[in-house]
Amino acid sequence: MPRKTGFLGLALLFGVTTALGQPIQVHPANPHYYLFNGQPTVLITSAEHYGAVVNKDFDYVKYLDALKAYGMNYTRPYAGAIIEMVDQFVKGNPLGPKPDRTVLPWARSNVPGYIYGGNKYDLDKWNSEYFARLKDFLAKAAERGIVVEICFFNSEYIEHWPRSALYYQNNVQGVGKCDFEDVQTLKHTDLVQRQSAYVSKITEEVNAYDNVILEICDEPSNSTAHADAGPWVEHLLQVVHDTEEKLPKKHLVAQEVEGPLGGPVDFSGSPLLSIIVGQYVWGGDADSDQMGGGLTTRS
Repeated sequence: MPRKTGFLGLALLFGVTTALGQPIQVHPANPHYYLFNGQPTVLITSAEHYGAVVNKDFDYVKYLDALKAYGMNYTRPYAGAIIEMVDQFVKGNPLGPKPDRTVLPWARSNVPGYIYGGNKYDLDKWNSEYFARLKDFLAKAAERGIVVEICFFNSEYIEHWPRSALYYQNNVQGVGKCDFEDVQTLKHTDLVQRQSAYVSKITEEVNAYDNVILEICDEPSNSTAHADAGPWVEHLLQVVHDTEEKLPKKHLVAQEVEGPLGGPVDFSGSPLLSIIVGQYVWGGDADSDQMGGGLTTRS
C-alpha cells in the first residue's frame, strides 16, 4: 500500500500516526508534522548516540532521561551493521564499544578469529541478548515519549568494514569478501542476502513498537557510486515493505536523498518511502552546487 510522504529537516523531523495505539505516521492534515500518540508532533533532538544499543557500556536510560529533561523526543541509533573504533572522533564514542562490550544482532560461534576480539559471528543465528537490549531501549524510549529512528546502515568506510560481522574474516560463513566500496551494492549476492535478512529480522522484531521509524541507510553514496548505491537502497526498501506486509503494524520508512535530485539515490517518488532525509543534495543535475551539510527539507 502506498505510503504518504513527509519531510525531515535540520534537527527537526516532521511526522505522523493516525491514532493512539498506532505507529507514528505523517499527519493526515499537514504532512510537515507527525501524528504520534494521537497528537500533532514535531520531533526534536540535539544529537544521535548511534551506539546506544550495540555498546553494553552505554547507559541509555540516563541518555533518554536527559533527552526528556530537555524537552526532546527523538533519537537515531545504528542497528549493528557498522561499528567504529574505541574513542574514534571523540573520547567515549558510543559507536566505538570495547571489543568485549560489543553486542550485535548475530550470535557468536565457537570459532575464534573475529578481528575485533573474540569468536567469529555465525550469520545463521541471531543474538537474543541484542534483541532484548534493542527492545528494552525502544520500551524505555516509549515511556518517555521518544521516537526512535532505527538506521540499518551507514556509509561503509575502509577502516570500519573489517570490523563488521558481515566482513568475510569475521563470520564462519565467509560472507562479505569484497572491498568496502562494494558493500552497499548488489554486486555480491551472498552479502546482499545477509543484509536483507538483517533488515527483515529487525523490522519484524520491532513491529510491535509505535515509537519506531525505520531508515535504510545514512549517506549511502559516500563510499559508493550513486548508480550502484541506488539499486541497493531500492532493494532494501522492498525488503522492509515485504516484511511488514505480513505484520500487524506498518511503520514509516526513511531514506536520505543523496546526490542529484531525481538521481539514483532520490526515492522521493517511491510509494515505499515515507520520509525524505535531505543531506548532500544537488540541484537538478550532478553539476549543480551542493547544498550545505545537515538535514534539509524540500517541498
